[in-house]
Amino acid sequence: MVRYNKKNGERVSIQPQPPIREAYRWNWNAPLIISPHNHKRLYFAANKVFRSDDQGQSWQVISPDLTKQLDRNKLKIMGKIQSPEAVAKNASTSLFGNIVCIEESPLKEGLLYVGTDDGLIQISEDAGGNWRKISKIENLPEMTYVSSIRASQFDENVVYATFDGRKNNDFTPYVFKSNDKGKTWKSISNNLKEKYIVHTIVEDFKNPNLLFLGTEFGVFYTNKLNGEWQAIKNGLPTIAVRDIAIQKRESDLVLATFGRGFYILDNYDPLRFLDSLKNRDYYIFPIKDALQFVKTMPLYGQGATYYKGENPPMAVCFTYFVKKKPQSLKEIRKERNKKLIKENKDIIYPSFDELTIEDLEKEDYLLFVIKDKTGKIIRQIPQKIKEGMQRLYWDMKVKSSSAIRGAKNQPYKTAAAHLALPGDYYLSLWKIEKGKMINLHQNRTFKIISYPNNSIEDQEKLVAFQEKVQNVNKIYSLFINDFSKTKKEIKKMFAAYHTTEDIDTLLYTELIKSQKTIDSLNIFVFGNKSIQKRNANQSPSLNDRFYNVYYSINAYTGAPTQTAINQFKIVKILLKEALLSFDSIKREMNAYREKLTKIGAVYITE
Repeated sequence: MVRYNKKNGERVSIQPQPPIREAYRWNWNAPLIISPHNHKRLYFAANKVFRSDDQGQSWQVISPDLTKQLDRNKLKIMGKIQSPEAVAKNASTSLFGNIVCIEESPLKEGLLYVGTDDGLIQISEDAGGNWRKISKIENLPEMTYVSSIRASQFDENVVYATFDGRKNNDFTPYVFKSNDKGKTWKSISNNLKEKYIVHTIVEDFKNPNLLFLGTEFGVFYTNKLNGEWQAIKNGLPTIAVRDIAIQKRESDLVLATFGRGFYILDNYDPLRFLDSLKNRDYYIFPIKDALQFVKTMPLYGQGATYYKGENPPMAVCFTYFVKKKPQSLKEIRKERNKKLIKENKDIIYPSFDELTIEDLEKEDYLLFVIKDKTGKIIRQIPQKIKEGMQRLYWDMKVKSSSAIRGAKNQPYKTAAAHLALPGDYYLSLWKIEKGKMINLHQNRTFKIISYPNNSIEDQEKLVAFQEKVQNVNKIYSLFINDFSKTKKEIKKMFAAYHTTEDIDTLLYTELIKSQKTIDSLNIFVFGNKSIQKRNANQSPSLNDRFYNVYYSINAYTGAPTQTAINQFKIVKILLKEALLSFDSIKREMNAYREKLTKIGAVYITE
């Protein structure tokens, strides 16, 4: 064990060393803790407990040997005592008879708990002056490895312990609680089944009934005294969870696995409010205030020298509960027929009218409506209905003014524009079921907090400017959409011209003229591709200028730059010119359609 100085990179060995003619028995996972009462105080353990009040500079032995002090060579392996020549008899194994977990009460300084690999719990209430041994616990086999001990943060008399019996071919999950500092113990394993060996237990810091277990096959929780344990599986593979820590500021649950990986459940706060789900079909949990910031660009080109995990999204997290998903007409029919089959009765075959209604039925969905402090709706987010606890992330952006070009993913995907202002917001929940909008009367308030704390006046100026840009974008995106259709249509008109029953040379000349006008407008809007592909210089196009304005306010929370304001003025001038030109083109196109029809051309579709 070393103490490492992050400032200068120095390290010094601080492992306690035995006195003359003595040896300590260390476990591979020798327990080390920092005292919750003094950050310079360390507790470390072999077969004895050591204490340092100077960050490992010196150590004091504060216990005798707290193990059973058994000779491991006299213990039976596979039913009998093995000889020294047995394959790998003592290779790659820990020395037996050592301390594997240690805990100091966060409420009472000097109240220490120790667990050993040979099944003992030792307790000191005077910082190691005296020790009390617990060698027998009802319904727990002797010699069962003490995998963890956790003292309560709410009651100094309460302590939890877990045990691992694998070395004795026992795969029973053992979880115990004591209300009297370890004098008596009661099992709280409850519904945990065999094979779910327990490695660690952690208590929530706000709700004393909310507990988490790290087991051989994942993590479990309960939020009721003597309640059932439930698995948390979302994103977590079936893996041994060896240790658990809680990041209190964010209420994050952090898991360390036997696969040397870390898993983080962001903001488990909703688990504290599960009692609120009684007799509710839908429920929105309290919403945590969200930090709004501009994400930096990731580092590139670092190779294997740089690693970063995935951060939670920069968003407001809505956690909600759905008791039961509404059934479609088809699901209702299939369930009814399933019941008839079970009763050995004939199914009811639907009429074609009923099947048609089923096929045309629209899927039910939820609608999350976000309002600002003035009551104005700034975003609507549709979501598919899924049963159980769900999470939705709002990216803190207001609705976009861009034209909707396709409704393939609607109503579940909606476009967004710029960031909303920091401040107070309101969330309400609606259900769209069988074509009706139903207010579920689930309302929550929350805050968006700027990070770092930028000038609100500057951000208000930015948002006001962004709203002006959005208003122009509404016109611009519609123009771009229509112009794109027109560019395709003029090509189709040339094809249609060659299906006519007559040759109209004047019409063909007019089509050529319009094609040139469209090409000229395309260069005005998007730039000259002939110049672009030769890397030559040209004046910025309308599109270049508009998206330059967009880019300048997209990753920024200060007041708009004067450059952006000036560019936006130019955009409005150029857009006006483009719209006038396009209006003339549209009139010409209408006239061409009529002329093509008169001379027998086929119909042109979009």
